[in-house]
Amino acid sequence: MIIDTLENCEKYFCMHPGFAEAFHFLKNQPPAPTVDQSIPIKGSLIQAMYMQRPGKTRNAARLEAHRANIDIQFLISGEEEFGWKPTAQCEQPDGAFMAEKDVQFFTDTPFSWHSIRPGQFVIFFPEDAHAPMVSPANLSKVVIKVMVASA
Repeated sequence: MIIDTLENCEKYFCMHPGFAEAFHFLKNQPPAPTVDQSIPIKGSLIQAMYMQRPGKTRNAARLEAHRANIDIQFLISGEEEFGWKPTAQCEQPDGAFMAEKDVQFFTDTPFSWHSIRPGQFVIFFPEDAHAPMVSPANLSKVVIKVMVASA
């Protein structure tokens, strides 16, 4: 897991061949849409999903992990908190892995909680189970899905 601001995003380009394109999109993103929207950046290899949702409580937020995608989650408005736990240490699956959505949910308790503010991003790798969207208010964010094996 990485938390940072867009001003430092170039530091992470070397970590994955799709990160430069993903961060270029974030730095030059169109205004936030008023409804949920998905935008292909590089076909199915890199996709942006705009979302506006009410925040959840810590108790309502479930840990989730992905196998095929890395999440770059950029907060547009609101203040978000999320739980984190290493995926390998999650022991309580909440249903089967859903390959079509690339997600596995868990009922485990996160090891730690972290916060981000507008203008910050967090990168979740498949090794990072995360419980996002914890907030007392509505959140607006962009989640960029970067396929692990994309180039």
